[in-house]
Amino acid sequence: MKAYQKAYHEANKDKIKAYWKADSEAYKDKREAIKMDVFSHYSKKISNSDIPICACCGYNDIRFLTLDHMHGRKYVSQKEKKLNGIQLWKYIKSQGYPDGYQVMCYNCNLAKGPRKYCPHQLDRMKSN
Repeated sequence: MKAYQKAYHEANKDKIKAYWKADSEAYKDKREAIKMDVFSHYSKKISNSDIPICACCGYNDIRFLTLDHMHGRKYVSQKEKKLNGIQLWKYIKSQGYPDGYQVMCYNCNLAKGPRKYCPHQLDRMKSN
């Protein structure tokens, strides 16, 4: 059986490569559409538009935005803790966009990390 598979793959390299490339492009498009839906929903509260933006600094390049658990992951279900990326976005969409999430850029999200606030938020609090 292995010899047959090897021979088939050798004879059909281009066909197989084209198949996987088309499949990965379709997946990428679906992934980006779901991300845009979820991020747009949570950004509307801040920007009043369909453009996803960071809740902290206002950065709006979707490639650098992430979904933040506002109160930390320790307060979500065990199932939800195991989800990330597209699985989390699909879950959130299926749950009707529950509260407790916000869109942040990677820098603000990472800076917030174990603390309650991002440095941008702390600076705004000091100036008020």
